[in-house]
Amino acid sequence: MYWFSVAGSIFAFGGSLSLIGTGLTPSDLYLDAHIIFANWIFRAFLVTAFCYTVVILRTDVLPNKYAVGYGIFTALIAIYVGVSEFGPEPRDSEWAMIFQVVAQKMIVLTFCLSVVYQTFGFSDKKAAILDK
Repeated sequence: MYWFSVAGSIFAFGGSLSLIGTGLTPSDLYLDAHIIFANWIFRAFLVTAFCYTVVILRTDVLPNKYAVGYGIFTALIAIYVGVSEFGPEPRDSEWAMIFQVVAQKMIVLTFCLSVVYQTFGFSDKKAAILDK
């Protein structure tokens, strides 16, 4: 499990760098770079979410309900990566652009909700440790 957690952390770092890159390359000025960074955010965090799901499931770091939450998160990221790879090309039409942008905003909202959910798990864990 150690190597799964290390791999997850490495990909989390890469995804974080891609997130920064996306913010530093606005699509109206640097569209190609923005798209590359944006795509790699989700690819990197897909690997991260998978690795962390396995780690949470196979250790007692958090209750398994958080692994289920992370597993759902992993599946949703995988669906989004599929949409971005095989969905309509955003440059083809206004509808395709709207579809891709809405899908991206939905997965970002899922990211935020996942972080909140995991935070509750670590808060519960901290409270249990402090009660001992």
